[in-house]
Amino acid sequence: SVIVGDPARYTSDEAEGLAAELRERGARSLIVVSSALHVPRAVATYRALGFEVHALPCDFSTRGEAERFSPALLIPRGMALALVDSCAKEYLGRLVAGTR
Repeated sequence: SVIVGDPARYTSDEAEGLAAELRERGARSLIVVSSALHVPRAVATYRALGFEVHALPCDFSTRGEAERFSPALLIPRGMALALVDSCAKEYLGRLVAGTR
């Protein structure tokens, strides 16, 4: 079955809230669906709670064929700053959670 967690500010809060419901249902394994950037931390969080976890990443930040290097990529863009912000938050979250 599909369980969608209530809005949570932190991954650990969401995982702890869902863990109780999952255990009540007798679940021992689960599939975590989240952005590709966030999946490693989410998987580590649920594993720390004792679940067998399978990752299903989505929302990849790629431009496909356009990823080939071009000097034009060196020109600062607003979207690049947003990506740096997202990456910084995720790695800080992993550091705080004690995961890699």
